Amino acid sequence: MNQNALLAGFCGGELYWEVGRFAPYVFWKKRELQKKYGDVILVCLTRKDRLDIYGQSAEVLVPIEIEGDETEYRQDCFRLKDFPEENYELIQNNFHSYYKASFNVVGHLYPNIEHRQFNNRRQFPRDQVLYDYFPRSENKFLLDNYLQTEKPIVTLAPRFRQKMSRNWDGWQDFYNYISSSNYLMDSFVFVICGKESSYVPDKKGRFYDINKVTLGENSSTIGLTIELLKRSILTVGSQSGIPNVSLLLGTEVLEWGDQRSEHVVSYNVKKTPITFIDDLNYKVPARQVLENMTRILRKKETKHGQK
Repeated sequence: MNQNALLAGFCGGELYWEVGRFAPYVFWKKRELQKKYGDVILVCLTRKDRLDIYGQSAEVLVPIEIEGDETEYRQDCFRLKDFPEENYELIQNNFHSYYKASFNVVGHLYPNIEHRQFNNRRQFPRDQVLYDYFPRSENKFLLDNYLQTEKPIVTLAPRFRQKMSRNWDGWQDFYNYISSSNYLMDSFVFVICGKESSYVPDKKGRFYDINKVTLGENSSTIGLTIELLKRSILTVGSQSGIPNVSLLLGTEVLEWGDQRSEHVVSYNVKKTPITFIDDLNYKVPARQVLENMTRILRKKETKHGQK
């Protein structure tokens, strides 16, 4: 008898819509199916740079590459905008057919992108979730070797996507302010993270940067980022995927943008501490972000009795 398998994917949309909405339901569904069938393996189809969303929770990880991803087609909620729906369904059908030959498929999960379902954030029930993220072990090994420090870690999430109106232009000024502060540079380690094509690096190379880590066959940028967020004391960034993942992992967030209620309440299911700066046009001064970050970090030092 073939082994039971749950298939998950392909989810073509934005990072947070996969990591914060789709994957937690997949983890929950696997657990429920195991109660019914006994042993059930998880087979996940996703972009290569997102394999570690599922990481050690999946027995089989299947990478997929979409030509034109984020150039010809834009990630939009659960969908890849302008990517033909018939091609989307073809991917799902081929994935199902291939693994049906080897396993007893007891379920195949993927987002419904028809009509207005692509932006239905409640497509997967919010009371049927497990926020269990365990990247492959190589990620932890690489991060341990890259960040050899005893200082508290602050994660910087400088998202900057093409054709995106919600980009913040203050990152270089913010980097300059941090590097000019003896208190910040002496007391903390700052690590920049984000997908290489969609973030703002420090032009002067003054901070750690996840993209400087040489990845192996069993590691990824998101895997390193999840491991980084788990050991950070604060995540700083405009409203975007990584600060939201930080909330799911229980790491405090300093965030700014135009959707306070969503990011402070709706996305913050674990009620993680968050400071949100209302910034309708994404023009908040870098100095204001710095002052808020410094206040949070000094408060943490006082609370934990640090010098």
